[in-house]
Amino acid sequence: MGDCDSDSSDEIPVAEQVIYQRRKALGFPKMTDSEMLRQSSKEKVLVAVGGCVFDVTAWINEHPGGPLVLQRNTGMDVTDMFNRVGHSDNAREKLAGFFVADLVETEEGQRAIAAAKTKQPPPEPPKVTARKMLPPL
Repeated sequence: MGDCDSDSSDEIPVAEQVIYQRRKALGFPKMTDSEMLRQSSKEKVLVAVGGCVFDVTAWINEHPGGPLVLQRNTGMDVTDMFNRVGHSDNAREKLAGFFVADLVETEEGQRAIAAAKTKQPPPEPPKVTARKMLPPL
């Protein structure tokens, strides 16, 4: 995804045109990074890509990488990860349909996101296997 502030034209990829149309239809909304983080949860999955915020909640169960990759990164800017995976134009167009706002970065939000990224998921409990109890001697 490119700059979230581009204008619509024939030279711009379809995904960017879709974002522009959604932005216009929604009244050019903006969301700070701290708002995105606060509003995000496993039930409402917001991610930022290329300076835009997307609500991908409706897509999590269909995401080819599985729902967990989106849920683990909710409230985060996933631009680098999104680009590293090498998503197709079709995937970029699909994402564009989930546009909700332009991202506004704040110092507070960047600190909160950095803190959220450093939190390690809780360790998984040890697996318990059933043991046959021997009768007392």
